[in-house]
Amino acid sequence: MITASAPGKIILSGEHAVVYGYPALLASVNRRLTVKLTSAPSPTPPRIQLLIDSCLQSLGVPPARISLAVTSRLPVGAGMGSSAALATAASAALFYKYRRTWDLDRINSLAFAAEKIFHGRPSGADNTISCFGGFLWYRKESDSFKTFSPVTGTLPPLLLINSGRPAESTADMVSRVLALSHRRPQKTSAVFSRLEAVTREWLKIMLGESSAPFSEVIRDNEKLLEMLSIVSPSTQTLIRQIERLGGAAKISGAGGFKSASGLILAYHPRPAVLHRFALDHKLTVLPVKLGGPGVRLNK
Repeated sequence: MITASAPGKIILSGEHAVVYGYPALLASVNRRLTVKLTSAPSPTPPRIQLLIDSCLQSLGVPPARISLAVTSRLPVGAGMGSSAALATAASAALFYKYRRTWDLDRINSLAFAAEKIFHGRPSGADNTISCFGGFLWYRKESDSFKTFSPVTGTLPPLLLINSGRPAESTADMVSRVLALSHRRPQKTSAVFSRLEAVTREWLKIMLGESSAPFSEVIRDNEKLLEMLSIVSPSTQTLIRQIERLGGAAKISGAGGFKSASGLILAYHPRPAVLHRFALDHKLTVLPVKLGGPGVRLNK
């Protein structure tokens, strides 16, 4: 039996724009997804079977009867990269089974191929941070070439609040932004360019090279995401309430438009204010540490 685990992630800044070649800043979290790979036959969900078939095809291995048991501490549909963690952990287990080596670049390529099956047009950012862990500056130059670099730095304390699982999938939200880019290309390009500037400000804050007020950077980030129509009205209401309390918040991930938008990344100079807000509104707070290790075999 081979067991591998991979972390979830949050996007600090750059979601959606990263699909179009703009940079994103990401962090792994200390919540992980684990897969156990065995040769014992058992019923396999269609999504898991697609993942297995994709990895075997990429490895040049004939179809095989493989069972994949999954356990996860990542909420589904919240923006924490549960799909990418699954693709990465499974790719790592299968790669090790058939190659008996450990190559993060190859594992990442397998995971990206699987993510394309799940989401159609992913940036590759989610599987890359799940694979390598830590904090990453990531840019998709083309489908076959991505650049990324680890980032060492610190951020003020952030709180993760779950606004609820969106009605839309990640693929739905990516398609929504794609449709907007076709209808309003100049507007979309302008928003992406401004998102890049905000993402660079996040990076400078992490590196200690910016004195910009953190709350203002987060608020600017959120306003730009709302211009892409990926934040539901109910989530916008929650974020405006946090702002009125003296804090700031933004969605993190693909978002959602009908009734919820997944994970909210929130900041307040007095974190207790956010905890009270979440308690009063019956919202789930996800305690996590940022920047933990990437995919690994569990011995």
